[in-house]
Amino acid sequence: MKHHFNYIVFLFLIACSSASTNEVIIPDTSTSSSTTTIVTTTTTMPVVKEEKQFKGEKAYISELEVGDCYVDEELNYLPKFYKEIVFKTPCEIEHNSEIVFKTQFSDPYLPVLSLEAEAGFVCNQFASLTRVVEYVDRKYEYLFFHIEPIFDSVAVETGEQTEIICSAYLEHVDSESDEFSSEQLLSSYEIYTDKSMYDWSILNDDINFYVFDTVWDMEIDHGIACQSGQYEIDPFYADFLMYYALPQAEIAEMYFTYTNSTEIIKINMMNLLSNFSDSLYWTEDIFYYFMPTSQIATEFLLSGEGSSDNFESLFTEPAENVSGLFEFVTTTGESYSATCSMGN
Repeated sequence: MKHHFNYIVFLFLIACSSASTNEVIIPDTSTSSSTTTIVTTTTTMPVVKEEKQFKGEKAYISELEVGDCYVDEELNYLPKFYKEIVFKTPCEIEHNSEIVFKTQFSDPYLPVLSLEAEAGFVCNQFASLTRVVEYVDRKYEYLFFHIEPIFDSVAVETGEQTEIICSAYLEHVDSESDEFSSEQLLSSYEIYTDKSMYDWSILNDDINFYVFDTVWDMEIDHGIACQSGQYEIDPFYADFLMYYALPQAEIAEMYFTYTNSTEIIKINMMNLLSNFSDSLYWTEDIFYYFMPTSQIATEFLLSGEGSSDNFESLFTEPAENVSGLFEFVTTTGESYSATCSMGN
């Protein structure tokens, strides 16, 4: 079923809010003293058994399908085992995790480390494609949207796990979990989380509405925005946001090009998007993609053209030297392009 929603060009460049504390002041009204007789009575209260809260049916992670919601009792860490036990639950009942994407490994006979890198990369791409829900749906006003791979190195090595599994969870903006620097993330084997409970399906209610089967029948719009403010804080997390709104879109070619003072990195977006569509063309009328610098660096390394030296330069380059170019061509030959600078 096709969906039609109003196109939103939002300012993702600045996302700041100030916290406030509400204080209730109770005036002191005791100005006189009095004598009070206190009568003590003993009351036997009936014992009421607390109703046991339903948390779902026990299931292995490996048994869950795309769209299945579940409760992960390890609130602060992601599941790491293919046979890890979780509690499958209907999505309208509170849960803290959901399987949002699965696909087979490109080559299950690759080394385990290569397959782990592929799983992380594909789940990051799916997150970049679907992250727009965090901005356009008010349910996410105080929530961060995350997608991470579930990867069991032993199960992969023995051939038991043969697919990439991407799981979504939410964190409240007031979460007490630590903010990792790019250096900590690159050297850490554990991802610390603080999963929030929610009672809807991220995939069926939101991703399948805002990202897939989209319809646009107004004037054409397209562009790219550089997240300059975040780049000044930590380039690792800074995004290039590509977007278009195009009636009856059939995209035959799409490219993103990153440029700094020493490197030019061109990414074929059609190759990337082929993980999430069986069509030869990209046929969504509305498209958003958040390309973080970290993902560009990974593409650079996987291309075989990058080295450790020029890899590091992507995170140290002055903002005024960094720019992005978004280009796409339709099946009828119309071409579109837009640029942005991290220094602007």
